[in-house]
Amino acid sequence: MNADAGDLVGERYRLGGRLASGPMATVWEAEDVELGRSVVLKFLGPAGNRDRMRREARAGATLDHPHICRVYDVGELDDA
Repeated sequence: MNADAGDLVGERYRLGGRLASGPMATVWEAEDVELGRSVVLKFLGPAGNRDRMRREARAGATLDHPHICRVYDVGELDDA
């Protein structure tokens, strides 16, 4: 996904800075403009495995611990 700081993703998330990038995914700091909270977005790259990401998201959504980030949303975007 080609993105820049300040871009609005999915009509909901305003990108801040890029936190990490690798062959599997890119991670961005962002703001949920609908709920006014800070979030982190993870975008899969061409080498990313969508099924694995969905399994990780489902497993992460069941966890509640101060040292593990919560999963609020999962979805796919058209990369135009």
